[in-house]
Amino acid sequence: SDVCSSDLNISKKLAGVAAVMVGLLSGCAQPPTQDELSRIDYGSYPTNYKQTVERYLDRVLKDPGSKQVEWLREPRTMWTKAGPMFGGGLTAGYAVCAYVNARNSYGGYTGSKLSWFLIKNDAVIESYMSTTRDSFETMQAERACSMK
Repeated sequence: SDVCSSDLNISKKLAGVAAVMVGLLSGCAQPPTQDELSRIDYGSYPTNYKQTVERYLDRVLKDPGSKQVEWLREPRTMWTKAGPMFGGGLTAGYAVCAYVNARNSYGGYTGSKLSWFLIKNDAVIESYMSTTRDSFETMQAERACSMK
């Protein structure tokens, strides 16, 4: 009984540490100033955004030939700003959301995962691709894809 409660306390402490780390890594960025917003360069509109994202997926997926992509909407302008720990830099481009499914290293499909891609001048410059239901990448993709 003492071993079980000790393991439970350790799990709670680890969960607390993980929550603090997520906050430090993602939630500390200040919104851009009006001056920063007036100078944002989103790059050129990605008319070939599907090809751009698919080329990116060909580089990052274990079995790119098996990829299945369900596009959710047309590209739209979006910016992100890093937290102070990461220099506070502003990144801007065109956001695209899609569900991506592909085979893993065991040959089985992983299931469609929500993914977010930020494109600037025909290149993916940032992405969040869901890995597990509760992963940081999943939370970020859901947040970015739900913004109007």
